[in-house]
Amino acid sequence: MHPLLMMLLTGDMFLWSARGQRLCELLKQSQSAPLTVEEQIMTIYTGTNGYLDSLEIGQVRKFLVELRTYLKNNKPQFQEILSSTKTFTEEVEALLKEAIQEQSGKGNA
Repeated sequence: MHPLLMMLLTGDMFLWSARGQRLCELLKQSQSAPLTVEEQIMTIYTGTNGYLDSLEIGQVRKFLVELRTYLKNNKPQFQEILSSTKTFTEEVEALLKEAIQEQSGKGNA
């Protein structure tokens, strides 16, 4: 972001702009290895709910890769429920929140 623009933005506007930069970063994905729908849901939820706000933009992708790996290895029911029900249930949200908090507690966010 241009420094002059940053000076013009205040409070909520600056936070919104900073979050927007992180959202742009999280939407980047490899053409040779696109994200599954479940991974996209996890990624967008994490970004739009402010869980990436404390990260530097350069840390966003690494955190999300680690979060995806953590979910697959430690909370496989997250993907199982989403795949079978095609619904973002309260249980799915709770699993995702737990995973984010556990990954953030490792010093990643």
